[in-house]
Amino acid sequence: MDTDRGFLGQLGPSLLKVLPMLDERSRRLVLGMAAEAEGNGGTGRVVALTGASVTGPSWLLGQL
Repeated sequence: MDTDRGFLGQLGPSLLKVLPMLDERSRRLVLGMAAEAEGNGGTGRVVALTGASVTGPSWLLGQL
């Protein structure tokens, strides 16, 4: 894997494939995990990558 692309750069294509197969709670858990793994600014990058709707400032990490 390309280490310069970062976690979301590596995971992004697979993440976009699996998200439509998940229910809402599972999607939030997966997105929260990705945001947490991405680190500082991860929530914004996850939203930018996936187009997820943000309903509150801690909507992703609050699911973990």
